[in-house]
Order: sequence, then structure tokens, then C-alpha cells
Amino acid sequence: MFVSDGSGAFSVPMQPPVAPPAQFYPGFQGVDHLQARVASMTVAQCSVPGQQKCAIPECPRPSYMEKNGKVHKCCGRTHARELEKRQSQQKPQTQQGVAAPTATGQLPGQLHGQKPGQTPVPGQVPRQAPVPGQAPPGQASSGPQTVPTLPSGLRKCAIQECQNPCFVDPAGTVHECCGITHAMEHQRRKAIEQQKQVIKGVTHCLLPECNQIVWPFKNYCGRTHADIGHKRGLEPPAPPPADPSVPKDSSLCIIPGCSSKKYSDPSGVTHPYCGKTHAELGKKMNILPTADKQEDQCELPGCKAPRRKEGGRVHEYCCQSHAQQDAPNRAGKCV
Repeated sequence: MFVSDGSGAFSVPMQPPVAPPAQFYPGFQGVDHLQARVASMTVAQCSVPGQQKCAIPECPRPSYMEKNGKVHKCCGRTHARELEKRQSQQKPQTQQGVAAPTATGQLPGQLHGQKPGQTPVPGQVPRQAPVPGQAPPGQASSGPQTVPTLPSGLRKCAIQECQNPCFVDPAGTVHECCGITHAMEHQRRKAIEQQKQVIKGVTHCLLPECNQIVWPFKNYCGRTHADIGHKRGLEPPAPPPADPSVPKDSSLCIIPGCSSKKYSDPSGVTHPYCGKTHAELGKKMNILPTADKQEDQCELPGCKAPRRKEGGRVHEYCCQSHAQQDAPNRAGKCV
């Protein structure tokens, strides 16, 4: 019920205090005092009626007692969980004693490789019993193995231990590997092999007394050695001669030994190299594209590269840099 004080406001009357339970021992001062006393005593010192020892054998404390006088098996929540865990690990046995083993020599419910009475480790994946005629996981079979056959027109992944075919994109381009994971691994292995091959001016500094790796897209390891090399007149090595018996595919990169296709930018221009790395490498090793006909060559004197083609338009130079270099001569021609 609500009680009004005459001003129009109502208030909820307070509930009368609950009478404390019957006294458990002489000098009882309340439930909180009882719990504090029980927590600080052992079973031998405890004089509370109905109190018993914790169910965990190695625990000397008495069992927990609630405010209403209910006595639990253990002294607290932690030991109660430990007791449940121990009880769940105890396997029930049959009335005859131990259950008879199966044909494989294992007891019912026993995992493969588990000893009798051994408890499984939580979170551990149990081993499966071996299947007759089948090799265990992680071991190669001694019998003949069948290698998967690749579809016609596809080659195997560049990773030697991979038997999958190479990836073919929607445009029809056949890549070197089966996916991006093996492509990254293939590039990593090629980089390691390139570091093993010491080519002065290409992989390592052009200065003879230096063995440092070259700076990206340069012939030297740094500016200091580059200045020394320029003063000495050092030149990068000549490109290796191409094998005349092997026909060169016009759609592949012009770097010898490269099997990647030439790069085509979004504007439709096909470059002579597969990427920026081989483009800079070709400039350092003087591996430059050449036009088949003289009228198709760049107009910069001394350059035999083919003119740049962009869509249906053919430019006068092979690149923008050569167009800027020949700008004074072109202005004189126009006058």
C-alpha cells in the first residue's frame, strides 16, 4: 500500500526487518559474523552443527554454509567446480568389472593410443585408429601414387612441389603459378637465386672492391660509389647474347630468360617489358627494344626503339623523355 503524508505525495512504506535465523552457537551475532568465523576455521575448530569438511581431500577448510543454513559439499565455488571435474573424469565401469576390449584391443570409449585409466587432455585432438590399407596422416604411402593430370593447354605451377595448373585470368592470360600464394613464394625464391648470382652492376655494386647489393634501379650501392664509378669510367656489363635457336615470342618481355608477357597499361599501350623492374634492368644492361623497319624507329638520333603506339595513333618518339630531349631540334625543323 501507498501512504500519503497529506501533501498529495505518496511514499512506499519500508518493509519490517527480517528476523535473524535461530542461533547456531552461543554468542551468535549474525550471518555475516558466522560466515567470517567459518572461513577462518578448520573442520577441527568448527563447532557449527551440521558443518562438514570440504569434499576436496587436500583442503582443510569446512564446507560452505548459506544464510538459510544449507550446507554444501565444498568450501567454495572453486572447489565445487574442481569436484565436478574430478567426478566427470571418473569412468563408470560395468558390473563385471572392466569392459571387454574390442577387436582392435581398445576399450569402449577409449581413444586410439590412450592408455587405460589415462584421462584425455582438454583441447587435444584425439588420434584416429589407422585404417587397414591406408597410410597414416603425415606419412607417405609405400604404394604407387597417381599424379593428377593437367587439362590440355595448361602447364604446371612454377612451384616444383605443387601439382596444380597455372592460373588463367578472365582475359585468357596464363600466369606462372596457380594462385597468389604460390606467386609470392615464386618471387621470393627468384629473389634469393638472384642474390646468389653476383652480377656486377646488376645485382651488386659495379665498384670492383664493393660487394653490397645495388640500390633499386641503379648500378651502385649508393651515391658515393656511383661518383667514384663515374670518375673511373665504369660501364655496366653487356647483355647476354640471345640463343638464335630459340625463337623469341613477340608478346613476351624482351629481357632474356623472362617468360612473362609485355605490360599493357589501361590506355592500351603495350610496353616492351613485363614491368618496371625489368624496364630499369634493361636500361642498365642496355637491353632496349629495336624497330624492325627504319621508318618505325624513334626520331631521336641514335635511338632505334619503335615509336610509341597509343590506340590508333602512332607518335614520333618512343617515349616522352626522348620527345623532350629532341624538342630543340624539333623547334628548329618547324621554323
